[in-house]
Amino acid sequence: MCPEVSFLVEKKGLIIDKASSDRRYTAELWGTTEVAAEDALIVFYSISYDEMGNVNDCDWNFVGRSEFNRMYSILS
Repeated sequence: MCPEVSFLVEKKGLIIDKASSDRRYTAELWGTTEVAAEDALIVFYSISYDEMGNVNDCDWNFVGRSEFNRMYSILS
């Protein structure tokens, strides 16, 4: 697991349920419990790191794959 997702699990309350395909991801976002299916992506809008390179905070969300494919572009 990458350090950014580990941060979400350890500090932001992300629950990853590998046994469930329709409720793979659960987290409290914007005061509401949100769930996402296994095909969802975790999108980071911003990530801040401390001087040691550890994740300090982030803005993120779940995005369903079909929504992601329709609305987002990956820049390289």
